Amino acid sequence: MKNKLKLFVSLCVLSVLLVSLFSGCMPKHSSLKIDSVTYYPSPPEEGDFVTFELTIESEKQPAISDYYVFTYIDGNLFNKTRGKQFAKSDKTESLSLIKEWKALSGKHTVKFVIKAHNKVINTRTITLSAKHVPQGKLVWKLHPGDHSYLAPLVCNNKIVFYSSTTVYCLSPDNGKLLWKRNFITDSDNKNPNGIIATVGYNRKIYISLHDKGVKKNSAVSTLYCLDINNGKTLWKKRIYDGIAFDIRPYSNNIYVTVFYEDIFGPIPDKTLYCFDSKNGNLIWKKNFYRVGQFPFQAFNGKLFISVQDKALFTTYIACFDAKNGTLLWKKSVGDLPSLSLSAADNGKLFFVSQDLDYITAMNDKSDLVWKKKIINSANYVITAFNGKLYVSVLNSFYCMDERNGNVIWQYVRKNCDFVSLANGKENLYVRVICRYFDYLLCIDEKTGKLRWKFSTKDTISAPVFYNGKVYFGSDNGYAYCVEGGK
Repeated sequence: MKNKLKLFVSLCVLSVLLVSLFSGCMPKHSSLKIDSVTYYPSPPEEGDFVTFELTIESEKQPAISDYYVFTYIDGNLFNKTRGKQFAKSDKTESLSLIKEWKALSGKHTVKFVIKAHNKVINTRTITLSAKHVPQGKLVWKLHPGDHSYLAPLVCNNKIVFYSSTTVYCLSPDNGKLLWKRNFITDSDNKNPNGIIATVGYNRKIYISLHDKGVKKNSAVSTLYCLDINNGKTLWKKRIYDGIAFDIRPYSNNIYVTVFYEDIFGPIPDKTLYCFDSKNGNLIWKKNFYRVGQFPFQAFNGKLFISVQDKALFTTYIACFDAKNGTLLWKKSVGDLPSLSLSAADNGKLFFVSQDLDYITAMNDKSDLVWKKKIINSANYVITAFNGKLYVSVLNSFYCMDERNGNVIWQYVRKNCDFVSLANGKENLYVRVICRYFDYLLCIDEKTGKLRWKFSTKDTISAPVFYNGKVYFGSDNGYAYCVEGGK
């Protein structure tokens, strides 16, 4: 009996020693602390969806992994995010909070608390201020039935939204569905792979549909001309040598750029087609080795396209007679394989030069009009109308005088990318991407000041302006109409 008692006491002592030994090796909760806090956009504006990122530092290794970060905004619990497992060799770990905060105007206190097993380990508090910005007024929002990305166009007093396979024609006033055309169930089509490009012109809609697999080891496109009143086919053309990725109307003709594709994917050779917009008859076509992403512009009876010489890899701007395709002139602009004739207005072409620092203006006779340095960015978006040139780059949106390239005003927003715009009578409507979220901005055309903003968590399309309202689609299938006034 005594021996059993001694054995029991010995085991208890050993257990205490082992617990003490291993507890000394285990990391303590106090080993974690919040080293830094960043948030985007910075500084935020009213209506922004703000995301927070924390850098968690571990003073001891291995760090604990079973912890949570609680976020309190103005004293109210906003979010609870589970901590990330530290790598064995890492002393810090980045943690993105799982919920974004829609900013309200004014000054706010944001407190972050690390807890493990219901014990507070570390805290950090920051203050941030969000500037007041008027919010755009929603007129209507509609889900016509497609759960994919929608983009709009205007044609004959109607708003047409299109997804990857379906075209919806809506009333601009209330979003009422007038008709729809689904190319997946269309008996007129075989194996459709998606709508590539659309344009409205002369009370008709022209659509490029990618028919993958119609021809062995290649991609085939079908160019449709639809009646705007009912969506019925007026004519169609099958293009067997590639994907029609750009459609542009000019002077009663439809110009289509096609790039080739085989079993190895797209290849550089491309063709420019000119079709009669009334009946789809082929008027002329030209073959090129390589063209820019947005390849051509048309004005003054001429067609301008950027092409590359196959042997010398020299890029030219080529000018053709728009009616018959006759080459009028071509001018070398250096080694610019991705040169895009981004905009044209008032008899001028505007494009980005080789080093991406300059925007160049050229007239229809190939003469240099001006060349201006803006900023180094590979993401230029250029639009021209009404004697002004609008240039979108990362963090900035410029308005320039078309005559000389002088900057009239500049709108700046950090950590944001200005993507596309629509022209209203007094305002510009700009799609901007800030971090993970898209916004529609209304900017005064004369001063460059922000008038209002419309916020949505969705990825949105390029906007279109019609009859005092702005229309755009989203990647979750919704079509939006927003009041375009001040």
